[in-house]
Order: sequence, then C-alpha cells, then structure tokens
Amino acid sequence: MGRLGIGDRLNQNSKQGVIFTEEYRKVRLDPRTLIPSERNKYAQDDIEELADNMLLVGQLQEVIVGRVDGQDRIIVGHRRTAAAVLNIERGHDSFKLIDCKVREMTEAMFMLTLHSANIFNRRLSDWELTEGVAEFKKYLVAAREAGEVVIAGKMRDYIADAIGVSTGKMAQMESITNNLCEEGKEAFKNGDINFTTAYEASRLPVEKQKEVIESGEMLSGEVKQMVEQERQKKEPTAAAVKKFYEVHAKRYDGDRSKLKELCIEHMGRSHNGGNSGGVNYQCSIRGVKLENAEEITWTRFVQLVNEFYPVTEAEPEEQVEGQQDLDDYPEVTGGVSIKTDTAHFKIDGALNPNYTPMGLPYSCYITAILHSGAFSQDFVERYKGSRGINALLNIIENYRKQLCYDEGGRYAPGKASYDFKHEGKEYTAYFDNRGFNLESKDKQYKEYLRDYDLMELLEAMLEAGYFGIVETLKNTIKKTCKKVSETDTAKQQKPQEIQGIAGAMNEPETAAEESPAAAAEEELDIAEATAILTADLFQLREYINEDDFYTLQEIVINCELAARKGGEDER
Repeated sequence: MGRLGIGDRLNQNSKQGVIFTEEYRKVRLDPRTLIPSERNKYAQDDIEELADNMLLVGQLQEVIVGRVDGQDRIIVGHRRTAAAVLNIERGHDSFKLIDCKVREMTEAMFMLTLHSANIFNRRLSDWELTEGVAEFKKYLVAAREAGEVVIAGKMRDYIADAIGVSTGKMAQMESITNNLCEEGKEAFKNGDINFTTAYEASRLPVEKQKEVIESGEMLSGEVKQMVEQERQKKEPTAAAVKKFYEVHAKRYDGDRSKLKELCIEHMGRSHNGGNSGGVNYQCSIRGVKLENAEEITWTRFVQLVNEFYPVTEAEPEEQVEGQQDLDDYPEVTGGVSIKTDTAHFKIDGALNPNYTPMGLPYSCYITAILHSGAFSQDFVERYKGSRGINALLNIIENYRKQLCYDEGGRYAPGKASYDFKHEGKEYTAYFDNRGFNLESKDKQYKEYLRDYDLMELLEAMLEAGYFGIVETLKNTIKKTCKKVSETDTAKQQKPQEIQGIAGAMNEPETAAEESPAAAAEEELDIAEATAILTADLFQLREYINEDDFYTLQEIVINCELAARKGGEDER
C-alpha cells in the first residue's frame, strides 16, 4: 500500500527526540570532573589530532552530560573531553572549563540516551550497531516500564524506524544477539565473520554454530545451506502435509500457480486453525504450522504439494454444441456474474469489493464503514492525516478501545452498536477486543476484522477514493436540490402537478414571467447537474447501500423532471 512508507514516521529531528526531549542547561565544567561511561563501547580514536584541532579553532560543540545521582557523566563528547584534558596536561589552561549541556536523569534514561546518541550520530560497524541496538532496546524497555518514555506500537518497529533500518534487518540483529553463541559473537566482533554469516549461524543449533566458527572458511552461502538442511529436519511430516492439503487446501487448488495466494487469502488472513481431518494446524499470513513441527511458509507448503501431488497437463475441455455462457442470461443468474472473483483482496491493484475471506464480502464491511456511523468523521480525518503502520494501528486501537470500554475502564464490548443495511439485509456493527465486528440480524453471519486487516481495508478504500467520492456526490446532490427548489418556487404550478410524478409529466403548465436569458441559465444549470448525478449515481452504485441508492435515485428523477419542465416552459 502506497501510504505505508517506513521512513514516513520519523524525520531526522524526531529520531533524536529521545535524546533531546527536555531542555538541557548550558554550563561550563572542568573536563577532568566529567566521568566517561564505562559502557561506551564505541571507538575513541585520534584524540591527539582532535586536541591539536581544538587548539587551532577552539571547541565547536558542547559536551552533552547527564547528571545521575550527583555525578556528571558524559553522553556525547567522550573524544572532545579527552582532547580537552590532553590540552590541559600540555599547559593550555583555557581548557580547564569547557562548554557543556547538562540534564538530571535516571540511570536507565542515561544509558538509553548514551546509546541513542551513538547509534544516531556515528557511523558504526555491523558489530557496533548490533551491540548498540541490543543495549538501546534493553534500556528503552526499562525507561518505558518506569514511565519515562511512551512507545506506540511494537518495540521492534519503533527501534527499526528510529535507527533507519528495515524491520527485517532489525529481526536479524535480534537473532544474532539472542541466539549466536559466544564464540560466534567474538568472531563477529573481530571481523572473522560478516553480518550475513553471523545471522545465518545464529539460526543453527549451537553445535553447528561452533562448526561454522571453527572452520573459519565457510561462506555465508554454505551456512545458509546448512540452515536449510536443519530447517527441513524440523518440517512437518509428509503425512501431516498430505492430510492438511486433502482436508483444507485442496478446495483452493483449481490452479496450482494461485494456490499460495488463495491459501493466504482464505486461511492465512483469517488465522484459521484447529484439529480436524486428522491434523492439528494453525495458519497465519506467513505460513502454516502442522502438528508439533515448526511453521513452514506458504511457498514451502506449495513446494511440498508439488512434490506429493505433481500437476499434469489437463486436456482442453471440449466445447459441447449448444453450450452457452450463463453470464449471457441475466434472467438465470439474477444479473450477478457467476465469474465474480471472491478470492483476491485486489484485482489489478484495485480493491475488490467481492473479496470474501470468510462468509461476508468486503463490500459489506465497506458499507458498514461508510454508512453505519461506527466511524466518526473525526476518526476518518485523523486517520487520513496520519502516516506509517504503527501510527495508523495506534489510531485504530485507541478508537476501538474507546468504543468497547466504559468510562470506568471496564470492558464493555458492543456498548456502542450501529445498524445498517447491505443488499437488503440488516446488520449490526460494533467493536470489541478482537476488532471490528459485523453481525447479521438473522444470525447467519458473525465475523470481524482485526486491527491490521481493518487498516489494510481502510488504506485500500482511501486509495480507491471511497471517502472523497461519496462526499462529492453528496455535495452535488445538495446543490442540485437547492437549484430544483429555487426553480419550483419561481414557477406557478397547477394542482395536478403538485399531486405527484404522473401529474408533473403529463399535464401542461404555464411558465412564470421571467427573462429568456434567466430561463436559459436556469435550465442549463439543472440539466448539467442532473447529468452529473445520473452518471455518478450508477457509476458509484457499489459505494452506497440499497436504501441510499433508491433515495438518491428519486432525487435524480425529480431533478430530471424539473429540467424537462424548464424545457417545456421555454418552448
């Protein structure tokens, strides 16, 4: 989705906001009293060269200091401080006081700020970045638990955005920190293995990791191959895959090239799971977990299906004489195409309202969002004005909680419910801890969208222009109704005309006295507005529910009648 760029949420200033959220006091301190951080793991090179430069041009930047329990500890400026002390030892007394910025803080906030400053402002090696991120996360968690910082969304996403790496790279660094053996970390630190090899090794059992480190010559591709071999050992058995395919996935296997996508749409997005057909399974967007084995991706599942159930070239279906396409006979199909695509969320990049992950098509959710009243105008405007996955999910989560908890903070699912109609059926929409719920009044359907799925739908609706187009249509209707009202008031109508549409169409009328130019302008305005309404209404049929459609259609008819009456008056 176009609006979900990783870099949208944090600009360069806000990335450093965790460091400079409060004002620091400008002071001058003796550099010999400043305490370097023992946990500062970043390189301290070329102190003598820096000291020489400071003698030439002076101190260009302040040293950032955190005052923790009465001690002045350096956050940013370890090299500057060391250079100043060296100049004092050389006999340059002007460096006995240097420019600093100081702020009182806790130990957790000091360590968080220290690692933030180095991560954001230094060019680090892969080892330094991985270690720095681990420390940063550790103290960020401590500061959050102490109520000193507030993190919206997932911690991994927040840190990845802050330091400017992808969530995938962030996950790889976490794997190295949490899973790589000590020998591997030492080799990574010394440059004996690169980042890719360190990550791939972290995915192996410890004994295999040591084998990689001891070899010293193994390339990342070879390590990746070892990982693949180990992964296959943990895959579900052939029997489990076959049972799952036969019972749950085979129904979507009309075209093997689409099996992965259909499994994701029908089982992954709805997180299907349970124990049926002789197999225990749990689906996600990423893949499926069978029995007690590790989860396999949908790509790998289809690979296994191809092994167990090879696809053979099907003979082309013979066309039987007299065989017809049912879509050519609306009296049989009721005007609804039997070829309707219900399996894909988007078609050619556009939202598919017929997409039906479970029992209800997304057109029903669209109607609920636009016409049930469950989503306030304030919510829509705040949502449209936000950027980034975490920010959008946070808006949805807060709005949902607002509608499923009472004023005392007690869980009250459905405390606010909203009725609407879709294709002639009545539904109720409400929020609970699971997400946004739809329930048909006849109890035939009861489904919900999780926050992420709701966000995905709202994004697609925004891209398709649902919100803006409906508002434009309503504004056009208001203007046209006003014009029709003004026209009817200006004319002398007969009693038969006031009685109904039939009288208006069949009875002649006497035109009111008005200038030809004014009459022509009036007729042109109404006719033009009527044309816009007629085209928009039928083109946007999918955007509005049935009651709204017929109400608006009646308005269009009345506008057309008014335009016709204007033409008769002219004649």
